[in-house]
Amino acid sequence: MIFGQSVVQVVVIFVLNFHGTKFFPGWDNDALKTVVFNTFVWLQIFNEINCRRLDNKLNVFSGISQNSFFIVIMIVMVGCQALIIFFGGAAFSVHQLDSQQWLVSVSLGFLSLPAGAIIRLIPTDLVKFFVPTCILERSANTDLESERVIEDWDDAMEAIQDDLRFFKRLRGQGRFGRIQGNSGTDPPNTRPSDSDPPTRQPSFDDSRESHNPSTSRPFPSSLYSVNAASTMVPGLIALSTASAAVALSDNSSTNQE
Repeated sequence: MIFGQSVVQVVVIFVLNFHGTKFFPGWDNDALKTVVFNTFVWLQIFNEINCRRLDNKLNVFSGISQNSFFIVIMIVMVGCQALIIFFGGAAFSVHQLDSQQWLVSVSLGFLSLPAGAIIRLIPTDLVKFFVPTCILERSANTDLESERVIEDWDDAMEAIQDDLRFFKRLRGQGRFGRIQGNSGTDPPNTRPSDSDPPTRQPSFDDSRESHNPSTSRPFPSSLYSVNAASTMVPGLIALSTASAAVALSDNSSTNQE
């Protein structure tokens, strides 16, 4: 679309600039230069309507009435262009245009819309035929690298979530022990003793394989060593929080005794 619109606009502007007096012999050079400038702006204005669609469908006006921002921007651009032509004068090196010159400018600018429709009808495979293979391969490799980076970050986030869940359980056990110590009715095997370290649940490496082996990605990844290091900071913070909670629980129990 960018290439096609560029070709259309360059052809229109060059023909009008260098051969405009042949089609309109009554125009002077100053009027012709202003028409060239006005036509160029209107080509951009109509091409903005083309750019509302990024697919190959032809209806570029679909839903335009619901986009108030687009309508306001279009009105502002048309109004500013009209003000420049009518009142710009020497500041913009333009001259006022008559009705015929305005009609020519807007009509030539309108060519962006049918040109966009024709460009959308051209098959994408035909365009790729003229694109060098090295550019297409570079684009494909970039897409694969982006997907790989996203997968590696997903693995790191899952590791962080697993560590935080473990420390959350550890902290919850400390709170539960403090509550039971206050009531004086500690049920057996509910409060962890100092000799028995808390048992951590299976790590996310094992749980992922057992819970959903069909959708799990190959692990560890090539960047897991870097991503795993990123889990140390939140892990240490959660560990210090859990240790403080357990220490407070032990001090509370000692004071009560």
